[in-house]
Amino acid sequence: MIARHLKTRTLDGVASPRSYRSNQSLFAKPPSPSSFDQSPRSNNAFSVNRSMVDSIRRRHPTQALSLFKKRLQLGFPGDVDEATISLALKACSGDLGLCRQVHGFAISSGFVSFTTVSNSLMNAYAKGGNFDRALYIFENLERPDTVSWNTVLSGFRDSEDALSFSVRMNLSGVGFDAVTYTTLLAICLDYEGFLFGLQLHGLAIKFGLDTEVFVGNALISLYSRQDMLEHARKVFDGIPSRDMVSWNAMISGYTKEGSYGAEAIRLFIEMVREGMKLDHVSFTSAVSACGYERNWELGRQIHGLTIKVGYEKQVSVGNVLISNYLKSEAVEDAKLVFMNISERNVVSWTTMISMDEDAVSLFNQMRVDEVYPNDVTFVGLLHFITNSNLVKEG
Repeated sequence: MIARHLKTRTLDGVASPRSYRSNQSLFAKPPSPSSFDQSPRSNNAFSVNRSMVDSIRRRHPTQALSLFKKRLQLGFPGDVDEATISLALKACSGDLGLCRQVHGFAISSGFVSFTTVSNSLMNAYAKGGNFDRALYIFENLERPDTVSWNTVLSGFRDSEDALSFSVRMNLSGVGFDAVTYTTLLAICLDYEGFLFGLQLHGLAIKFGLDTEVFVGNALISLYSRQDMLEHARKVFDGIPSRDMVSWNAMISGYTKEGSYGAEAIRLFIEMVREGMKLDHVSFTSAVSACGYERNWELGRQIHGLTIKVGYEKQVSVGNVLISNYLKSEAVEDAKLVFMNISERNVVSWTTMISMDEDAVSLFNQMRVDEVYPNDVTFVGLLHFITNSNLVKEG
């Protein structure tokens, strides 16, 4: 059992459901509830659902809703089942007006009695910013399942409310799954949250979920945030099927701590040898580690690898490469990297302005590119102007 003394979000005073009678514009000719009682389920529901899934995957949610609407307007209620309603809610894409219309239809057709439909309703309202409505639906469920609890859990904006809700979930005898652990561990940010995370780790071990990749990744981040890198590494080594996030979490944990640069480099090399996919996080952490270790030659080799896999123009990768080249006094190489970055941000410009002899010219170009300077930019510019005796420009 887990415990935590936190403020508990009150559910008193949550608005009661509004009338849905006026929310039928999606359905020009809504079927009567009796038609669902009289019509047997047909295999067409599977076909309709598959078409809706294809539309959603191709990012055409409006097309999915049109398919749903068309089946009802043609008077084929047997072509619709609880999965169809859930897909229609997903296709609403957070549009509360559409969500309410589908919700009204789910009530009139009786499909709202399916837990899967209620879960989809809660998810749709939470994504649309009406979390109180999602809570109301949850509180009126007779038998909420783990998905129901997880849906509400992921909708809390306040981490303490979410953690308190998880205690309630645990006391209700609902088993945590990988989604529950991953959601909770991601919000265990402060020290009190870390202590709660330790309890979660214990539960995950008890039920054999600590080596599940998503849970393991969240645990690596939990320990890395507290600079407990030996514990993080133990979790990492215990994950049987590590993915790119696992490797990145461990490497970035080493890099951010500052004194584990060599470990970060060794792990990155191992990641490459394992044939793992690399992304901007992988490269940013590895190049930063080279900077801490002053291993400029390896930094150059990693730069070559970024070019090979197409990440040399990514801004976060470019920024750490610029920083490394400037630290090693390879100013021309830093300039080349800077020029190749596709969308330079304030960090890109500030790093170059702080070190380049053309600081004033770069600052003017920065303004032309509509990148707004920050305090560090001005400090670097003034430092250059002072050292160069450019009183007029200052």
